[in-house]
Amino acid sequence: MRYLNDSRRQLFSKFKDAHPGTKIGMSTFYNFIPEYYKEPSKATDLCNVCEAGKHNEARLRRMEQQQSGSEASDEQQEALKRLQRRVDYYQVHRRLANVQRECYNSEVMSQARRWGS
Repeated sequence: MRYLNDSRRQLFSKFKDAHPGTKIGMSTFYNFIPEYYKEPSKATDLCNVCEAGKHNEARLRRMEQQQSGSEASDEQQEALKRLQRRVDYYQVHRRLANVQRECYNSEVMSQARRWGS
């Protein structure tokens, strides 16, 4: 399974811009997109950092549960620290993405208010 980076409509628009002389309708264009491509259903479907971060968070929780109550070796502690750094990076990335999304939505709403009034 592969995810498209753009919506099918955006891809059709880009195709028409790149090939203005081609006579093809949107539904015909959609039929040429292989079935193993699908549109993303969530924002994280587009982001490798988010996908890896979710898995790293789950691995970190499992490692912490396994090590609770027992003494971890130096190698295990080092692996735990590396994984914690990756999870920290993911959390910063998520906060930044949320701030960007809020700014974008705020801008869209302010433009809508300007055009609506």
